[in-house]
Amino acid sequence: MSTTIKTPTHKRALSTAYIIIIIILAVLAIGGSMLTRRFEYVAGTRNDVRYSFVYGFGLSVMLTLITLPIAAGASLLALISLLLRHRNIGQILSKLGLMLLGPAIVCFAFFYSTPLSPIFLEGFEQWVLQKTDIDAIQRWLASEGAKHAGQCYSAQDGLPEELPACLVELKPQLISFSYSLSQNEPKVEIVWPFAMDEYGLIIGSPSMETPEVGCLKIKKDYYEFRRPVKPGAYIFIRG
Repeated sequence: MSTTIKTPTHKRALSTAYIIIIIILAVLAIGGSMLTRRFEYVAGTRNDVRYSFVYGFGLSVMLTLITLPIAAGASLLALISLLLRHRNIGQILSKLGLMLLGPAIVCFAFFYSTPLSPIFLEGFEQWVLQKTDIDAIQRWLASEGAKHAGQCYSAQDGLPEELPACLVELKPQLISFSYSLSQNEPKVEIVWPFAMDEYGLIIGSPSMETPEVGCLKIKKDYYEFRRPVKPGAYIFIRG
């Protein structure tokens, strides 16, 4: 005669509840992180910082507030299960692993989703290529750019009439002119605000050296993400 050992009802309930919580946590944390990245990319394609703030940054904050308590709840259930059933070292180690599983999912999701700046730049590159006549700006710089070297113009104060339409129609907040240090040729920096940071487009001559895709530390806790779009032109986010 065989004897069937039944698992106590409360232990089965704990296991079921734990599994459900972990599934919900994984969907929210990992799926939400992927959705955040998608929103950030779309914000870039629209050159829309409000969209980025509400759907990108906003969703990221909301996910943090939601997933952290859920992860804590999953760890608490694993701890209760450990206290109720700790017959051998194998069971103890498995329960300890389950206690860390929830926080591990959240940490993985946050690691996967940050930083968002490069994702925004990927989308912003598409906007620049569609909306900006880089070739026309480069031709204008070659003929007229030197006259504006060292000048910075604000949309709030009004942009000069002598600036070409290919620049003004982009509706930037700031347009500043300088010289490329490597070639001593005029270049223009077109800037928009980005929350506490700023992003934009730098255009010089087609032969101007452009940085590779990556991040540059400017000073303590202040970085610049860069992404080339065409010869002599690249986009950036500073902050």
